[in-house]
Amino acid sequence: VSLNRAFVVLRKTPGSCTPVVRKSAARQQQFLFSSAFIIAPDIRLLVKTNSPWSARLQRMQDRNGRISLESLMQLSHPPVLATEDGRSYGDKLDQLLTLLREVQSVYVRTAKTARYGDLLPMLQKDFVDATLEFVEALPAEEKEKFTAFRLTEAADYSLAYFACANDAQSARSCSSWI
Repeated sequence: VSLNRAFVVLRKTPGSCTPVVRKSAARQQQFLFSSAFIIAPDIRLLVKTNSPWSARLQRMQDRNGRISLESLMQLSHPPVLATEDGRSYGDKLDQLLTLLREVQSVYVRTAKTARYGDLLPMLQKDFVDATLEFVEALPAEEKEKFTAFRLTEAADYSLAYFACANDAQSARSCSSWI
């Protein structure tokens, strides 16, 4: 089930919860959250290893080995970047992606995805030049086909929570986790 579909269920079903959700200000207004139960590594900018972008991005890294997505997307010919509508990439990236949403080189997939890594086929087939993803979403046999770059706008790690319906029944359940 996609996260967006799970959110629809949470809004309609008292006592319901879904795991592995990032908190955001908007989500905290709609749902109750447990204590963090997963610490995930940072999200990365992925490109195909044999892409011209791989070498170019290596040259663009700062002294800490990071790329500024904001600077990258301001290039005269930026990469085509695929993102997912409704997915939280972390506060700073979410704010930046909101600003970039109308940029011609940013493709926002509105079809609901079921799991992390659903944009990888678009990258593999060269429909896009880059995407944002957790390296852990890459199948082991595919990892050498991609190069992952750390982003200045991404936190070093992210926390995941159970998100629950915002009702009395969920509040009782969630209070034991918080």
